[in-house]
Amino acid sequence: MKKTFILTFICILILTFIGCSNNERINTNISAAKSSITSVQEDLNNSSNSIHRFKKNLGENLYVDAIVDAPKIESVSVLKAESIKFDPETLLNIFFKLKNIKGKKEGVGVLYKDDEKNLMILNDKTFFEFFTPLKSNIQGIINTSDTGNLNKFKLENLDFMFKQEAISRAKEFISKLNITTYGQPKAYSIDYKTMQQEQEKSLKEGLQGFVDLGKVKLKEKWTKDDEFYYIQFRVDINGIPCDNIGYTQIPSGIPVSGSQIEIIISKKGIELFTPLGTIYKKVGTVGDGKSVITIDKALETVKKRYDSVILQKEIVIKNISLIYTPKLINPKIDSKTGAIDLKQLNLVPCWLFTINQKGKNTENTNIAEIDKVPNTYIRVNAISGEEIL
Repeated sequence: MKKTFILTFICILILTFIGCSNNERINTNISAAKSSITSVQEDLNNSSNSIHRFKKNLGENLYVDAIVDAPKIESVSVLKAESIKFDPETLLNIFFKLKNIKGKKEGVGVLYKDDEKNLMILNDKTFFEFFTPLKSNIQGIINTSDTGNLNKFKLENLDFMFKQEAISRAKEFISKLNITTYGQPKAYSIDYKTMQQEQEKSLKEGLQGFVDLGKVKLKEKWTKDDEFYYIQFRVDINGIPCDNIGYTQIPSGIPVSGSQIEIIISKKGIELFTPLGTIYKKVGTVGDGKSVITIDKALETVKKRYDSVILQKEIVIKNISLIYTPKLINPKIDSKTGAIDLKQLNLVPCWLFTINQKGKNTENTNIAEIDKVPNTYIRVNAISGEEIL
């Protein structure tokens, strides 16, 4: 257990909050899914996004009991895209107002610092991170991955501000970067009591060693004044959310970053603001728009993935969404820096299936361990029906 935690924590120190997705968990009803081979849809609202529950039995131990979140779009195009380059002057104005802050070269970027405020901008300007000492205080305690602990923070609102107000303030900062967000963000109220409990648990599971080495600076005691909102936003591309997870492209083996924005707001204001992965922008289209295939059609491709496998455990598709996923064209890696050339990049519309593997309900089933199994994802081209690898 401790070895697993230490390995996980090392990853957190290297890539704090990077590339992790925190999909909301839904309670699956397997018996209802087994009752019929035909798909069942249940509307949850009538907004511009089609959000509904979709159920289907795909075969032995393979089921769909999912929340579908997709814009109401009938046709879509493959987009030519590139990564956004952030203007340092704009970032400095946003985070330091009109102060004349001098940067200091540090590693592969430039660090701007004023009292407790820090802004790191990479040399290629495709990534930045604004943070305060709170970042170090929560390292190794807050885990934003699928199997993390965000679901332990149950409060809706904190005393210093309503959650919706915090979301609105975060959106104001994002709009200053000319980035459009998609749908409602995931927002968590990080209360001091739960935070104290999670810190004590983490210290017992191996975090104390990193504290002793000076790698992490924790608060001795969390108070109500330390509470904050942790918010994740998806990024809009032509009315469709961009892939917020990322994947490893086959056969090159090159990791392709997803797009997401992470913000922390406390009573002091913004304490962390950073894109997770890469923020992309449209620069053109590839051909004409094509019809979007149905979910049932896309599920045929998912089923083929499992046709030759005898499933010993129940596989449940729990989320389905229509997204733009980045695909590198003739990817190249700089031999000196290891940087990936993002000059040739397409955004491909696809159906994203979030898959959870559950053990069968036996006396030996450890539910706590099952919940720690990471989600897997299958992307199906929403035009051609082919799996995106």
